Amino acid sequence: RIMQVRICSMEDGRWGVTVFALISVGGMIAIGVLLRIGGWPLSSYPGLACTLIGMWLPAIGRLVATRTVDRGFQAPMPLRKWGSPKALVIIVPLATIVAIYLIAYGVAALIGVEQEPPRWVGLKRIAINVVITGVIHGTLTLFGALGEELGWRGYMLPRLDQLKVRGSLGIVAVVWTIYHIPLIVAGGYVSTGSFGISVLLFFLLVIGATVVWSTFTYAFKSLWVAVWFHAFHNTFSQALMPRIFGEGAPSILGESGVIPGTVYLIAAALCWLCVRRKRGSWSAFAQNAVGNE
Repeated sequence: RIMQVRICSMEDGRWGVTVFALISVGGMIAIGVLLRIGGWPLSSYPGLACTLIGMWLPAIGRLVATRTVDRGFQAPMPLRKWGSPKALVIIVPLATIVAIYLIAYGVAALIGVEQEPPRWVGLKRIAINVVITGVIHGTLTLFGALGEELGWRGYMLPRLDQLKVRGSLGIVAVVWTIYHIPLIVAGGYVSTGSFGISVLLFFLLVIGATVVWSTFTYAFKSLWVAVWFHAFHNTFSQALMPRIFGEGAPSILGESGVIPGTVYLIAAALCWLCVRRKRGSWSAFAQNAVGNE
């Protein structure tokens, strides 16, 4: 009887992850079609509304999956669990994202990457605009990040790790990338002028982000860590850093440009090494985080 229940749970989990992925990707395809028909760029008000709706598709996918085929799922990191130490749940994601993009822009300056003039000049103006833009952009991205992370690191990744599926991080990175492709095609997201290059650069960024964000999320055993990582990433990479230091070519210094992507991959490698050194393997680290130990 125990064996039957276990097999059923594994089958339910696999079906749940499949349903989740289909809803997340399928819903984003529908949004991409809507953006194309309406001719709305992501920077327009309809484009912003579509983006926020799209960012909540993973949460919807999780809800449908856990209310239908995967009723046995128990979230190892529920939203009511903030994490400890409490301050570090926000400070670590903030410091990590700021460091990644400061290093990226610093490297760009050292090697002479061509950039537009900064939009904000002078400490006072920078401070005022950082506060205003940070609050407005940050609030919107925090709302959207909550929707996404309820799905990616709140359901898909821990569910795969509960099922002991090999390569869980890679699976999440692939599905996360596919989920964004409709925005790349229809909304001009990661606009490098080449569809193939845009998808490749975004995929490399996602690999780095998946490892870094997931490592700290599991280390703190708090989904809020992932939410803050996602929100700070969007706010600093898309709004604050380009306006403070000047925008560069999307393929070189954009959110998923070669330089930020490389820094992310280096950070991911460091996280991976730390996990291997302390726990021996990602699998052992993950099993402890999702409650299988």
